[in-house]
Amino acid sequence: MYYSYRLIGLDRRVWLLGITRFIRSFGRGSTFILLPLVFTLYYGQSLVSTGLIIGSGTLIMAVVQYYAGVWTDKIGRRKILVYTQIPNILFYTLMYYFISIHSSLWALIAAWFSTVVFNALQYPAVQATVADVTSVEDRMSGFTAIRLMANLGFAVGPLTGAFLAGFGLQYIFLVAAATNVVEVIMLYRFMKESYVPTGAVISIKELGRSYEPLEQKANDLSRWMNASIYICQLYI
Repeated sequence: MYYSYRLIGLDRRVWLLGITRFIRSFGRGSTFILLPLVFTLYYGQSLVSTGLIIGSGTLIMAVVQYYAGVWTDKIGRRKILVYTQIPNILFYTLMYYFISIHSSLWALIAAWFSTVVFNALQYPAVQATVADVTSVEDRMSGFTAIRLMANLGFAVGPLTGAFLAGFGLQYIFLVAAATNVVEVIMLYRFMKESYVPTGAVISIKELGRSYEPLEQKANDLSRWMNASIYICQLYI
């Protein structure tokens, strides 16, 4: 299989996803890196227990992503991309609040696990959208663009997080909530659906026009033609 490598000329949805991945990584990159410090410095947890907490989150993410891929194929990409991230605005804000008041460790862990779940729900939709809007030859370029933007955000984000940590580690979670707001607004405003499951009807906001799957249109046309032929036979 021949793959071409180019960054110019890709579907604009690839770059929209790339920009939102940059925003996402910028806001959340430092949360993954500095969260262990919160557990050890603020809550007095050992390195072993901290590792178990983080490792459990990774396991949860893997399980959720499996089912998220199935749901993405059943209900479409755009809904998953947009609406799964709205709860994270609340959960990152709660993490900021819990750390600020030194709330229960279990409350903090529950809020963080919730962000892990909703982050994992979105990831397969990102990958599937890139596959939808790129040709086989350009698919590698599409994934490369997404990864470049995400890595750039992950490189810049922790630098900002380290600066904010000087004022308090809780502020990195407030930044994550703020960048989540930006990500959701951008995806809601500009992202158009790239895949329509059979039997679904996508709204004008999602596609820019009402849309029905081609199979449904073909069935409607077939029924209309059969009815027309039947009526004609009645008069012949």
